[in-house]
Amino acid sequence: MSAMPSSQNNLTTIYLVRHGETHANVDKIIDGQSVNAPLNANGETQAATLAAHLEDVQFDAAFSSDLLRAKRTAEVVVMQKQLALNTTELLRERNFAHQEGITYDMFEASNKDILAKLQTLSLEEYLKTPLSAGVETSAEMFMRFQVFLREVAVTYARQTVLVVSHGGMLNTVLQHIGWADHINLPHYAVENTAYAVIKTDGVEFEVAQTKGINKIENV
Repeated sequence: MSAMPSSQNNLTTIYLVRHGETHANVDKIIDGQSVNAPLNANGETQAATLAAHLEDVQFDAAFSSDLLRAKRTAEVVVMQKQLALNTTELLRERNFAHQEGITYDMFEASNKDILAKLQTLSLEEYLKTPLSAGVETSAEMFMRFQVFLREVAVTYARQTVLVVSHGGMLNTVLQHIGWADHINLPHYAVENTAYAVIKTDGVEFEVAQTKGINKIENV
């Protein structure tokens, strides 16, 4: 994990949250960006539970992916806080291109060779390698997250910000900032409405807390 800057007073605290459950999650379908499934009934309940859990957190701003599942989760959390919600494409899930809408089993079967190879790569190599032809890399995802984060960290220095995104984005961010790698944080490790509390100046990071993120230890 990157060392924190000396000026702790300028840090922004970000609650980086995964959205609630969708029917695509239940059916193990790749949502990506084009399926755009809404929360199912359980997802609505999860979002309400998350809102209650975060009831005492004083957010100064709220952002989410513009995709339905993330936007709705964020709406539920901020509903009682009288806080405007800002949406952005920068927080979207990984773009799986033409393979969106198929099941994970189908994806893994048709890409088994490259997926096996990925497990042998260093983290640096893994982050730059697509899971399949045309699929957005983790490095590309983190690049757009950084564009979002640098503006937020400057605008909301010393403040607390809600950011609702997707499981792939949480994985990618936590891997890039050194909290985990692709072996001990597989794609299924981040539960619906899981979150990481990250303190940052936009360049350096500290993970202060996590909930619902099942990092595999000792691998």
